[in-house]
This record gives sequence, structure tokens and C-alpha cells, in this order.
Amino acid sequence: FPTRRSSDLYKTNNTGQDISKETTSLFSLDDLEDQSDYIQLSPPTTPNLAESRTLFNRSHAVTLNTLKRFNESSQMNVQIIYNNNRETAEGERQTVYYLPDGNRIIDNRKDYLQKDNEFYALMKYEHNSANQYLKNSLSGDFTWSRQWLNEQGTASHRQFARKPEYDIKDNLYIIRKYGNSLVSFYSNNRIVSRPQSLAVDSLYQHVSQQQYSTNTYAMGGTKLGKFSLSLKAGVNAALHRLESDAIGLPDTLGILADNSRFTFARFYVEPRLTYKTRDINIELSPTTEYLYEKYSKDDGHHQMLFSPDLSIRWYVTPRLRLSLGGSSSLEPLDASRFYQSLILQDFQYINRGYAGYLHGHTHSIRGGITYNDALKALHTILTVSRTFSTSPYTPTRRFVGDYIILSAIEQESKSRSWQANLIASKGINLWNGVVNLRTLYLNSDASMLQNGIMTDYNSQMLNVRAGLDFSFWKDMHLRYGLTFNQSRMQIQSMDYSLKTDGWKQDLSIVIPVSPFSIDLRGEYYRNEITSGNYKDFFLADIKASYKSERLDLTLSLKNLLNRDTYSYVITSDLTSNTSTNHIRGRELLLTAYYKL
Repeated sequence: FPTRRSSDLYKTNNTGQDISKETTSLFSLDDLEDQSDYIQLSPPTTPNLAESRTLFNRSHAVTLNTLKRFNESSQMNVQIIYNNNRETAEGERQTVYYLPDGNRIIDNRKDYLQKDNEFYALMKYEHNSANQYLKNSLSGDFTWSRQWLNEQGTASHRQFARKPEYDIKDNLYIIRKYGNSLVSFYSNNRIVSRPQSLAVDSLYQHVSQQQYSTNTYAMGGTKLGKFSLSLKAGVNAALHRLESDAIGLPDTLGILADNSRFTFARFYVEPRLTYKTRDINIELSPTTEYLYEKYSKDDGHHQMLFSPDLSIRWYVTPRLRLSLGGSSSLEPLDASRFYQSLILQDFQYINRGYAGYLHGHTHSIRGGITYNDALKALHTILTVSRTFSTSPYTPTRRFVGDYIILSAIEQESKSRSWQANLIASKGINLWNGVVNLRTLYLNSDASMLQNGIMTDYNSQMLNVRAGLDFSFWKDMHLRYGLTFNQSRMQIQSMDYSLKTDGWKQDLSIVIPVSPFSIDLRGEYYRNEITSGNYKDFFLADIKASYKSERLDLTLSLKNLLNRDTYSYVITSDLTSNTSTNHIRGRELLLTAYYKL
């Protein structure tokens, strides 16, 4: 009984909503990792605020969907999406680089424009029978992006980048039943091409990269009493090609053109042995792999790798669970670093590739406590992990005139880190309330070679959020949240320490007066810009709604006080960035829905 269903959709807006996220399909978790962009302009960004307050856009999206059923067990879906997006951003950024022989400061005003066109097509076939399920997805994602970034200040430059991307995927998924056992087969294949270019004043950078990759594997399992054994085995392989040419850079900096390839093939077996009783769950996963890697400038390299992972969960009581685990793994090589030339990232940063087949090692220990009491509405999760990493390569940063050259040398470097995470909530019978708490703490030690001088530093980050949620009567809500952020960076060799604090309070009150509803919202930020100097920032919104059987009306007034700039500080990797960016001002929006 063949049937066909179709749905078409058109959307457009300039209200700070990224409608491309609503239309573009989410990729499978089995997809291979994306390639990194060599050309990366640095636009003004405001990560601490909601996107609806910072995105200046004009967007259009068209979606076409068709579903055809061939019979009771087979069907095909075709999806076509076109997105057109234009974004602008303005702001000021001061970047401080902490160096042993004196800090370097770059203070620029940024004006950014980006125009994107994206075409996405998907054809998916599914067949579901008694003993087998098959799904094959063929998709193409084609993006044409142009970016303009004008900077004025310490380093004034006009930059223009073309960044097209052509991405084709074919993913096959089969589940087959053999008696009481199930065997799964996956084959994820991908072709990506990125012919990109950058023009900075009189400089021109062309870089083209292609990657052909596959990850094909099978999974199955069986159970023997209290033991269960599952096995995943397959091959992961890729070919990465790179061509680059820089015009206008002085030859004294290094090689300006390149044509290279990097290939790897990884054959792996991932067994998982589980022992489970009523109180204890022990899981061991000793991954073994054979790895062959080949850079076009040498004879290649092969080796055997072993990465075990052990976890133990103890159900002490029906409410209390303890967990403990540890792992030892080798980090995969980054194929995009295998080249010899210099590649402009933007007007200031230059990346220099480096070769070498040594892998970094990471050892970690983790533990956790979970307590849940549904009768008392109490839920708590605490996790702590300790990580020890050793890399055979040390990142380098070299300042040459107006340029900063980023690379690495073959010199062992070590990093250590702590991470602790606490999530807790408690229900309160009074006014149907909930109190919740979230805490995240990170502490890491790392090092970098700057201008030939080794610099060790420590980074710490603390984020604490406490919240209340009450409902005094039906459909009425009062939500209050208090968030504290603190970041620290200590540079031992320079006897220097930098600390920044940030506070946020947010309040939301929904008052229903049928058929009307009023929503009041407020956000208060207090960010430390320099030591002891804070910047206060307040946002307020109001929204009134009317609902009837057929008609819904909403009148909203955003950014009631018409605040137009937001300031914040971010520290990382021996730098600090102080930014003041433009945000969306006062806006009045009327929305109407009529139900036929």
C-alpha cells in the first residue's frame, strides 16, 4: 500500500533567532570528527549572554520533506533544506599576552559581517523486517560562507575570507538477529572538501584540504550467567590532503607553499566484559588496536596500542550508589598538523605544521557518589576526576614582528588537572518549590614555549549556581537564580597571578490571569574587568500573552532599558581578553497565531 506524505516550510526572521538550527538535521553520534579550519577570523562574540540578545541577523530557511512508504516494512524519506543567513557584530577587544620579557597588548575595534548560503539534502531508506533492520542515509551538506572583518587600533587591517565546504556522507546501519543474539553493523563514510582563501591587506592565503574517511565496524554480545560480553571490531581509515600557498609574507619566516598528504588506518577491537549482581557492577574494556600512519614526506610508521578502562559501581542501598573508575589511553594524531608550510589564520596568527608519530598518554582516575530519595525529593550527584597527561610535543608561540607563529616542538610536556562536579536538588512541599545547586571546579597545570622560554602556568575555574523555583498557584511560576564565576591564572616563572570574578542574578515571574498571562524577566550581571573594578549590567524584559480557542497573541518588549553594550574578561593559555561588544537594543515584537 504505497503512500506519500509531504511537508514544506518557510521561515524568516531578524529577531536574533538562528533558524538554521531548527531546520538542519542533527548528525549521528557515529559521524567522524570535523576537520579544523586553518583560516579562522576572530569576530566579536559574547558567550555569557543568550544568543537572542547578541545575534544581529537576517535569516531565511526553506525545508521540503517527502516520505514514501513502499510496503509495511520499507520506506524512503527525502529532505531538502536551504538556509540563507546574514550576521553582523561590533565590539572592542583588548588582548594581553603575558611574556617573560614584557607583556604585549593589542587593542582593536572590530566590525564583522558574515554571509552564508547552505544547501542540505538527505535521502534515507529504511527496511524493518522480523530478523533484520536496515537504514542507509546519503546526505550532502554544501556551504558557501563569506566573512569580512575590519579592525582598527593597535593593528588595523581589512580581512576577507571565502570558506566554502562540501560535505558528502553515506551511513549504513544494519541490525541482524541470529537466534537470541543481535549483531549490529555500521559503516560511516565521508568526503569533505574545503577550498578556502583569505585576503589581508596585500597578503593572500589559499589553502585547500580534502579528507576521505571511513569508520566501519560490527558489534555483538552474549550473556553467560552474571557475566556479559560484548565486542566491537572494525577499521577506521582516512586520507587527508592539503595544498597551501601564501603570497606577501616574507620568505625569512619559513616555507610559504605546501602540497602534502597524511594517511592512517586503524584496526581495532573493543571487548567489554561486565559482571553484574544486585549490588555490584564491574565493567572492563581493554581496547587493542593496530595503527598505521603515513606522511607523504617520510616512510610512515606503525604500532600496536592498548587502552584499558575499568569502572566499578556499588549499589550500597537502593538510594546510595558509589562509583570508581580509571583509564589509560593514547591520544589520536591530528592529521591537520602534518604539513611544513606557514598558513595564515588571520592578520596576526600564523600556524606552522609539524610532523611526528609520537602519541600523547592520558591516565585518569574518577569517582562518584549518587544519592536519590524520591520520597523526600532529594537528588545529589558528586563526581571527581584526576587526570595525568604527557605529550611528546610542547606547544610554541613565537612573536615575530606583527605576527604570532603557533606550532609545537618535539619536547615532552606534562599537564595535570582536577575536575569536580556537584548537582543537587531538593523539593519543598511549601508552594511546590524546588531548590537546586550546580557546582563545577577545574584546576589544571600546563606549559608553553614562548619565544624559546618555557612558561609553566596554572588555570582554575569555579562556577556555582543556586536556584529557586516556586509555584504559588496553578500555572504561576517564580524562578530565581544566583551564579558565581571565578577564573584564575598563575604564571609561576613570572610570579604573576590574574583573577577575575563574575556574578549573575536572574529572576522570572509568570502571572496567569486567564485568558491573559504576564511574564516578567530580569538579569543582573556584575563582571570584574580589572582588579577590584566591576562593571554592572542590567537587562529587563516584559511579555504579555492572550490565548483563545483559535487565536494566540503575544506582545513582548525586550531590553526595556535599552542597554547596548556588554563587557567581560576571559583568560586562557597565557592571555587575557577584555571585550566590550554591542548587543541588541530595545525591541517591541507582536506575534499572532491563528488556528484553522
